[in-house]
Amino acid sequence: MVKIKPVAREESLSSKVYRQLKLALMSGAYRPGEKITIRAIAEAAGVSFTPAREAVARLIFEGALENAGPKTVIVPILDRAALLEVTAIRKSLECMVTDVGAPAITQAQIRKLWQIQERLERAMDASNFTEVLRQNEEFHFLVYRQSNYANAVQMIESCWVRVGPSLNLLYPEFSISREGVSNHNKLLKDLESGRASRVSEHIRADIEAGFASLSALID
Repeated sequence: MVKIKPVAREESLSSKVYRQLKLALMSGAYRPGEKITIRAIAEAAGVSFTPAREAVARLIFEGALENAGPKTVIVPILDRAALLEVTAIRKSLECMVTDVGAPAITQAQIRKLWQIQERLERAMDASNFTEVLRQNEEFHFLVYRQSNYANAVQMIESCWVRVGPSLNLLYPEFSISREGVSNHNKLLKDLESGRASRVSEHIRADIEAGFASLSALID
């Protein structure tokens, strides 16, 4: 039997654009209903039209973007059915990977989480909600990746791609109630106290608080 060895190759430009665009959607850099031209994506990424088009086509296939014209896409608007589905999946997967990963979080990582949280709160105080959402994404996925459940984390990313743009709608309300801030701080205090088994409770509360607000807005 012939054994084939992996062929080393650099990551393609379209894959790099795809990852950047996916992260932008996950972290709420785009709003629901926003139109984006492929040319604008190409110019922002510093690539030609083809890699940008390939990255967009991949995200359209995954349901993260929709066609709005020959060279234009739109960020989908989340309806109630989609919100219910994505929330149910998030609660199941995000709590699961947190239960697995939280006991493995080191003191150095706890310090990093506090730093992220401090940046998030400073951005919230400055009403810089785009930065709040970016820091929020970084906070959550630092926790999730400690599980080393790569496939589950990838599925969670797919959920965030769908819900990320709609998280913009939570503000400025969430900057007044500070529900997300409170859940993060409780999570960090439990990590510091060695109560890793309670951490997923705060992840669940965070997801449910966002769902309640988004559900009311959609209704």
